[in-house]
Amino acid sequence: MRLIMFLVVFMFVNHAFANKVVFNQSFDADEAVVISPGVINIITTFGGKTELAKFNYYIDAIDYRGSGRNKCDEGKSLMACEKLKSFIKDKRISFLITEFDELNNVFTGQLYVNEKSIKDEMIRNGWYRYDYRKGRSLYLSILQKEAKCNARGIWKKRFSPLTEQECN
Repeated sequence: MRLIMFLVVFMFVNHAFANKVVFNQSFDADEAVVISPGVINIITTFGGKTELAKFNYYIDAIDYRGSGRNKCDEGKSLMACEKLKSFIKDKRISFLITEFDELNNVFTGQLYVNEKSIKDEMIRNGWYRYDYRKGRSLYLSILQKEAKCNARGIWKKRFSPLTEQECN
């Protein structure tokens, strides 16, 4: 019985230590491959070790209109993937892991391109809408309003621009 208790405690402590090592720390990506408009495959060496870590990173709180996890070779996803590829090409990519979705086997958190949040840039440039169902960020709401007021991206043709009073 003591052996079983020891193993349970060891596994808990080991799991907690592993979370402490990986979660809530910033890492640089050695390589980033766009899998879909909302998923980027990150390849990195943690702490300069020779052991590579490879995982999928889901960019959350974005309304992809159903194309977020579609492969890059399908319809509208192809254009969105090309835009994302050109956005991250030859730039410093870093990431901060905050959660792991065991069901879909993806990490979420913050992904940065040249120290700017990729999610913020996608909304600021009007690539996608902010998905209020998946997050409650006043900052992302403000970025979306900025994109609407300046008629960027999807807000350029699709919707009538906001009035000057609504933008102030």
